[in-house]
Amino acid sequence: MTINITGRCEVCLTEFVYIKSKPSRPDILACSKKCSYKLRKMTRNVIHDPIEKTCLDCKAAFLDTSKKKLVDRCRKCVNAGMVETRMSRGSYVRSEVQNKKLSETLKQKYVSGWDPNTAEHREKLSTGMKERWQDGSMREQTAKTSMEKWGVYHHTQRIEFITASAKFSFAKKGYRHDLNIYFRSAWEANFARYLNFLGKDWSYEPKRFLLKSGLSYTPDFYVITDDIYYEVKGAWIGKSREKVEDFIREYGITLVIIEREAYDSIKSKYSKKIIGWEL
Repeated sequence: MTINITGRCEVCLTEFVYIKSKPSRPDILACSKKCSYKLRKMTRNVIHDPIEKTCLDCKAAFLDTSKKKLVDRCRKCVNAGMVETRMSRGSYVRSEVQNKKLSETLKQKYVSGWDPNTAEHREKLSTGMKERWQDGSMREQTAKTSMEKWGVYHHTQRIEFITASAKFSFAKKGYRHDLNIYFRSAWEANFARYLNFLGKDWSYEPKRFLLKSGLSYTPDFYVITDDIYYEVKGAWIGKSREKVEDFIREYGITLVIIEREAYDSIKSKYSKKIIGWEL
């Protein structure tokens, strides 16, 4: 049984009528999608009286500041669960139809005069950055991210870990026109050319795997022809070795690691045969 309900929007205070199919369903508080987004933004950051709880997954203590106190997992585990669900559903992979639709949408926005690089946009971005640096939140987030990725408090401290075998890594990031892909190093780009020379079908950074530690790992290459993942590694920085070991142990997937000796072997045999090989 459906009934018509007259409600008042909590954002614009406009009266509206909506259909309620079951008495148990919650009341609708916004008259439109636009007002619904505004209401969500208004209520999202409201902090209610906190209650200390223990996370069901990681067993760590956390504060439940929600209104109904139904949260049973910490924010880190909730986010990890959402990422895992999206990955299992393929939500991070866009189809050709979606890519075409996105391209057409962006073209229409630019034609209509939309420009993300206006003076107003840059001023807003600059103001936001200054505020985050002044209140210390940017510095804290930078340190946290650097520690998770490289095991140091700032990315410039990585120089302490760079050995002679790793000089390839940080200076030659960029788009390779002959491969039509952005690579993070000359080693990776040369390995892609090597696979092309052998006639292998491959994809670059094809999938991100969520680890039990809460971190994630993305292999450099997946060779479709051989059903094998490859990691091109000149130096082990921060937690990179730990993540690789966790990935192999947790997923049981074959991963071939191309370090200095293996790379030099490929280089000596194929560098003069492959057009565009980078030194």
